[in-house]
Amino acid sequence: MRYQGGKHRLAKELGRIIIERAAGRSTYVEPFVGGASVLAQVAPHFRRVVAADAQEDLILMWRAVQDGWIPPTTMPSVEDYWAMRDDPTPSPLRAFAGFGCSFGGGWFAGYARSNTPREDFAMAAHRGILRKAANFPHAEFRHCDYRLLGDVIGPDAVVYCDPPYAGTRTYKGTPSAGFDHDMFWRVAARWSEAGAVVLVSEYAAPDHWVPIWSKTRHVDFCLDNKGHKAVERLYVHPVHLTAADREAA
Repeated sequence: MRYQGGKHRLAKELGRIIIERAAGRSTYVEPFVGGASVLAQVAPHFRRVVAADAQEDLILMWRAVQDGWIPPTTMPSVEDYWAMRDDPTPSPLRAFAGFGCSFGGGWFAGYARSNTPREDFAMAAHRGILRKAANFPHAEFRHCDYRLLGDVIGPDAVVYCDPPYAGTRTYKGTPSAGFDHDMFWRVAARWSEAGAVVLVSEYAAPDHWVPIWSKTRHVDFCLDNKGHKAVERLYVHPVHLTAADREAA
């Protein structure tokens, strides 16, 4: 399923690093699960998995799939698509349409029309959702703000955060329009200092956070609305730097 800012193309690389950093920890937490590409790579390696998001429709969809719901294989009509956008009632189907059948995976960012017979957005979303969900049947999905996950984030946890990036267009359909980036980094530091290994995807971070991986990728949702290349980085708090990290630095 397409998802704005999703990590589909980077999931295997990020998953490998996250698993390597686990160091025997048995709990994995994703406070911004989104399209669940990274979750699908990492979840099988942990006994306990907690995935959260502030987007309620998305969480309802992942829970429904766990309970046996099968996403559609065809797109809703244009009329149904816009009706679901305007319907205030969250639902799994609304998530499927709002992300999987939308331009660029943005929340109701425009009805995605296929330019070729091979480009079938709904079928691709259907297959992607089921393929990912098969890897995390034991995951607990929570609809909540990331700050409410303190009960599962401690010394036994590995936490991967993919928050709304500073300087990019906000995620419609969530409270991210008022996302406090400074607050996020303070909370992530607190989790790290409490013993959790916290890994954060972003383009930039406060000075004391250390990048342990980077990759240049094309992005098309920056604030100036012009696509460009940017460097994706994965950051870790210095309390969890390894000897190999220090040697590389």
